Amino acid sequence: MLRVAVHFHLYYMDLLDKYLERISLLNNSKCFFTIYLTSSVVNNETELGKSNLKLVQTSLDKYNLANKCKIITVPNIGYDIGPFVHVINSIDLDSYDLVLKIHTKNEKGSNVTALNGVKAGDNLIVFAENIEGDATVYQIENANVIVDGNAKK
Repeated sequence: MLRVAVHFHLYYMDLLDKYLERISLLNNSKCFFTIYLTSSVVNNETELGKSNLKLVQTSLDKYNLANKCKIITVPNIGYDIGPFVHVINSIDLDSYDLVLKIHTKNEKGSNVTALNGVKAGDNLIVFAENIEGDATVYQIENANVIVDGNAKK
């Protein structure tokens, strides 16, 4: 069974459901996955952070992901890369075959940013729908990703 670590960095709360809906497609696949949700806007320290935490927990329940998700509060440093490095350094990478890195994009800006946000979600759908048992190659945004760690364009 394919084991996938999903790093989901959430900054834009208005995109929470859009991304969790797509991540939930992994529930229909033949893989084991753990979601490491990082955020600086979800915490127990401020009223807004507490409110956001409740929204995240409600959405995780809605998409049947609550028992597969670990929420990690991180400082707002390093965009999505700082939190990704934090997660990579805190998990046992040998326990996973793939690491899937996802982060919300501000879709209210330029057309390029909006297009990237749509592509991220659409590629995740492709990823989730193509996991078939022991299959090892998946098409994600024109790149062949091979489970044994080799990747090529």
